[in-house]
Amino acid sequence: MGKARRILLLPFSWLYGCGIGVVDFLYRMGVKKAMDTPIRTICIGNLTVGGTGKTPVTEHLIDKLRSKGKRVVMLSRGYRRKTKGLQVAKEDSTAEEIGDEPMLIHSRYPDVPIVVDGDRNRALAYIKENMPDTDIVLMDDGMQHKATKASEYVLVCDYARPIYDDILLPAGNLREGWEARKRAKTVIINKCPLSITDREMVEIEKKMKLGKKQKIFFTGIDYKELVGREGLVTKCIAIAGIGRPEPFFEEVRSRYGAHIECIAYGDHHNFTAEELKTIEKKLDKLGKDSVLICTEKDAQRLSNKIGCHSVCYIRIGLRVLYGDSFDIIEI
Repeated sequence: MGKARRILLLPFSWLYGCGIGVVDFLYRMGVKKAMDTPIRTICIGNLTVGGTGKTPVTEHLIDKLRSKGKRVVMLSRGYRRKTKGLQVAKEDSTAEEIGDEPMLIHSRYPDVPIVVDGDRNRALAYIKENMPDTDIVLMDDGMQHKATKASEYVLVCDYARPIYDDILLPAGNLREGWEARKRAKTVIINKCPLSITDREMVEIEKKMKLGKKQKIFFTGIDYKELVGREGLVTKCIAIAGIGRPEPFFEEVRSRYGAHIECIAYGDHHNFTAEELKTIEKKLDKLGKDSVLICTEKDAQRLSNKIGCHSVCYIRIGLRVLYGDSFDIIEI
């Protein structure tokens, strides 16, 4: 965002901050009630708009919890789904029904129950009644959902967009003031370059000004194998509908050539028939063996083919660069 535009939007950020302050005041005074969760619920949230990499963090925690024999349920609002109310993921669920991020988790962990509902309290009551063996609920993106008081919060921050250098919407990217970081028991600085130095991590930790009881971890995105294509990829186009697509595009170009055309869309973008037709024409121009490479999240909203061309995605994981990954949450 340009500096001049940011200055023009500052008054609206102040108004936005006043609105947040009023809501917080109402909860502190008891006018509005925050409900304690009936099951141990760990909220994996962020303070900024756009992607901070919460999904690989969620997957990492699912793996850790299940390795310790814990029964896990995922709770999400199902952002940009086309259904209403409470939905439970089924074997034949689609991203349109439950949302792309829950669908990604569902495809990787089909035996992990997934509940989507904008009303987290209603969803938690449903889980308590209908899934009584649940040990831990992982709640995606609920730091700003004040009506539900999670057992603990894991705050995921983007290395490239430090919250201590940011301001409130719309002039900045913050959903609420960065003092909200104090609610988190654990802070993860995610999407770090794998070459980050100890000195840089120490400097970031100082700038975060965390409390003595808060834990901090530094993690990076671990790009893995290409899924959906056998053999070499010689001709391709890359697309991404995520919050900050630059690292993904860098990975694609490092693998398949600096000349690769990369097209960015908005986060959680729902592709129109016209957009898919345009992509298909670009692939046709490259040749019949060309493929579309997208993020794993985007793949949940696309069919496995566009015309005669394959749709592939690069699987990702989380690499813990600083800290013991078993200590991210207490098991």
